[in-house]
Amino acid sequence: MMDICMDKDAALLELARKRRLLSAEQIERLSGHRRGRSAAVMLVEDGFLDAQVVRALRRDLQQEVVNHAFDGYELTSKLGSGGMSVVFKATDVVSRRVVAIKVVSPKASGDQVFLDHFQREARSAAAVVHPHVIACHGLGETRGKVYMVLEYMAGGDTQALAERLGGHLDEKHVLEIAADCASGLEAIHAHGMVHRDIKPSNIFLDEHGRAKVADLGLAKSHAPNDQLTLPGMRVGSPGYMAPEQAGGSGTTDIRSDIYSLGATMFHLLAGRGPFVGRSPLEIIVNGLRHDAPPMRQFAPWVSPGMAVIVQRCLARKPEERYQLPGDLRLALLDLRDAVPVVHTRPISGKKRRTGRRRSFSMRVVVQVTSWAKRVVGRFFQPRASARNG
Repeated sequence: MMDICMDKDAALLELARKRRLLSAEQIERLSGHRRGRSAAVMLVEDGFLDAQVVRALRRDLQQEVVNHAFDGYELTSKLGSGGMSVVFKATDVVSRRVVAIKVVSPKASGDQVFLDHFQREARSAAAVVHPHVIACHGLGETRGKVYMVLEYMAGGDTQALAERLGGHLDEKHVLEIAADCASGLEAIHAHGMVHRDIKPSNIFLDEHGRAKVADLGLAKSHAPNDQLTLPGMRVGSPGYMAPEQAGGSGTTDIRSDIYSLGATMFHLLAGRGPFVGRSPLEIIVNGLRHDAPPMRQFAPWVSPGMAVIVQRCLARKPEERYQLPGDLRLALLDLRDAVPVVHTRPISGKKRRTGRRRSFSMRVVVQVTSWAKRVVGRFFQPRASARNG
């Protein structure tokens, strides 16, 4: 591999020589006739190489530099990027394990607040080892690049999945995703943390379709020395934040995450969040001023049982929501077990015989009634609160 400190022009010419696109004599002659031009411009203007070939050489050279910056990993493709970080798919050169490497972008490298959140994400993810929380394999810095090595998720995030499938997912799929996430939130809560940024783009699927919670950069610990965010500071994503979180009251607890998971279920089922607006601020204000609309108003194909669960998650008052992620997970599993025929978009009545339609309706009524009795018995018993201040 070439020296990373090598002059970019010299490195480009050396790569062309290694690929037998230029001879040593040609490179020597070019070096004496640069006249202030870059090697890339010179190669094209003087007719040595086609512009498309030069572009390919520059792209490959950049990939070599990036690979060299992360010793022990071979970067294979770019998975995505935002304003503050870039994520690559990579392979551990020793174990051959496929991972994701999240790198702080040059623009964010001088932002100490972002770097603090980035390091917190790595520490929090490393602390919570659970099948439904994305694993962090390490945090590092090399040649000025700060990065973390994460578990690779072949299925991508649920927001992208819903967009590919027409804007929403079917109820059975959302139920399984939400139950997995509730399990992950149980583990996060057990470590004394609140996630504070549950939303579709922070929930990923592995190759088997199992959902995992990602991005603990905003996770808040209840430790006395946790001062990364202060009372009055609003953190989270508009449309998914609980009212107490959006208001910046500083009294968020695990029930705030339960609200966010409810908003996520609403979005994945209806193709839109419970609150909309022309700006992020308007979305936040609508969430602070109004109750969440009925689930079936925007997704009439959703079963009554699922609508009840989503609505309870979205209660404005924390004490009216599920008090623990385990409560929500059990409610979802009870619904799954009690109603094996999960509602999807309705099919025209002309395609069913009247007798079959009547039989189907009666079966759903019996199943939902059975489920409701079990939930009432389970969740109206006295239960310890999840409030942690």
